Amino acid sequence: NIAEELQRNKSEYDFNFIIAFFSGEELGLHGSRAFVEAHAGMDLEISAMFNFDMVGRMNEDRKLSIQGVGSGNTFDSLLRLVAAPIDLNLELNKNASGGSDYASFYRDSISVLNFTTGLHDDYHTPQDTEDKINYDGMVEIRSFILELLGVLGNASIEFQEIKTENTRSRSSLEVSLGITPGYGADTGLKVEAVTTGKPADAAGMKKGDLILSIDECNVESIYEYMDCLKPYKANDKAEVRIMRGTETIFLQVNFK
Repeated sequence: NIAEELQRNKSEYDFNFIIAFFSGEELGLHGSRAFVEAHAGMDLEISAMFNFDMVGRMNEDRKLSIQGVGSGNTFDSLLRLVAAPIDLNLELNKNASGGSDYASFYRDSISVLNFTTGLHDDYHTPQDTEDKINYDGMVEIRSFILELLGVLGNASIEFQEIKTENTRSRSSLEVSLGITPGYGADTGLKVEAVTTGKPADAAGMKKGDLILSIDECNVESIYEYMDCLKPYKANDKAEVRIMRGTETIFLQVNFK
């Protein structure tokens, strides 16, 4: 729908758009990496990449999470300007770390923004059915994006390397809690989902919890979280301190 609107009103823009659909994301960003590697020979300069990954399940808090805000020098101010008259709860995160297709562009020094309404309990299950899509929410996101694209024409976007970007990966860890990490917390690591049967689930961790520490190792972001897990091996135990609402809880975790 955004593509149709841009086509109908193309005379209003002094720059071009490429609408791309990438395959092979979950196998290792194959499609987006191939595009980035090929674009040097396409005689085009990419100013920015907008990525839409799971924007169909906006809930009652009307939250729209946006990652990569720190990768463009004008992104933060432009997003706040466009959002001011719009009734959306924007969750801005400067980091561009993550496993979606925008990562391929950021690694090629291209400014990126990733838009998502977040994970949900039906993620990667047959229960993620069409009737659960929030179409009204998608229309609101569409309007927001079109407004944002309109102001970008008068803005200069310069790529910025995000100093907190880190190449540490979970592949170097011998154990896992079995959670899906979330974004948006000022400190600590938000739990977006807990995998049934994994150590976090067995210890009683729940979606929405905020992980603050693992034993004596403080967790301020996903990077400290990964560092905190590094010393542990299968069959080790740890005390995980979490915040659930306003309550601090200590969970005993047995790593498998």
